[in-house]
Amino acid sequence: MNYNGGGASILETYHMLELIGVSHSGPIVPANKATCWSKLTGSVTNGLILKDVSFEVHSGEVMAILGSKGSGKRALIDVIGHRVSGQGTTKGQILLNDVPLT
Repeated sequence: MNYNGGGASILETYHMLELIGVSHSGPIVPANKATCWSKLTGSVTNGLILKDVSFEVHSGEVMAILGSKGSGKRALIDVIGHRVSGQGTTKGQILLNDVPLT
């Protein structure tokens, strides 16, 4: 298993702890929460790159971003990561387990 410090699921974490010999005495209860992106909009100096995009990923799900060249995959990732902030603006809300990220 490759753990990169991202959002490992509870079951992945449990299996990882098992592999290194760490025990857990409490029940493993998966979070029934989601990560939500609501009305994301991003623009740069030469125009709008994303407008009012909303979606959510529930606990335990994997999301893939697919599309042809020039369809906006990189723009979506840049807006989610606030990477356009030095060159433009981002708007919208991101919730992680019902808590707004700032």
